[in-house]
Amino acid sequence: MNRFPSKEQGRGAVAVPCSASTETHHTVLETLFYNLEFDFERVSSTIDPILTAQQRCRFTPFYIQGIVADMTAFLSTNLSSNGDLYVTRKGFQWRLGGGQACEISIPQGPLAIHQASIGFEPGGCYLMATIPDTLTLNREKLQPNRCAALRDGDLIEVGALQIEFLLDCFNP
Repeated sequence: MNRFPSKEQGRGAVAVPCSASTETHHTVLETLFYNLEFDFERVSSTIDPILTAQQRCRFTPFYIQGIVADMTAFLSTNLSSNGDLYVTRKGFQWRLGGGQACEISIPQGPLAIHQASIGFEPGGCYLMATIPDTLTLNREKLQPNRCAALRDGDLIEVGALQIEFLLDCFNP
């Protein structure tokens, strides 16, 4: 079942099928080791919440998961063809929209090239609308270029697509 057109590779992230194959887990581990500076303890504490994220969704089968480990942050999502797990590289801000240059590309509906950004800063994650016309957070429209705090379980709506935001923090 192909829910979205295929996503282009090479945008600083890795797309991995969720099926339990050796190759899948190898690729996820490579990305996690890179993101978490090759620290086995940090990788082992974050991998289970990433692989089981969809089971935590209450409103929709689609999610974007923020992973914060100390001062390192990255996202995982299943907004790709066939429900593949998609893990971004570590950073502080990720673009969300219909454009191929977005770290999280949503190839569904008439979306702006850069619809919004999800960001991380000490103290939390935020969502900032670039084009707020078709974007809501917990059913409320966002003001353009203003940050709104993201919390675990928040509902992001991009047009007709509903996405649950999950947040997992791993701090010593």
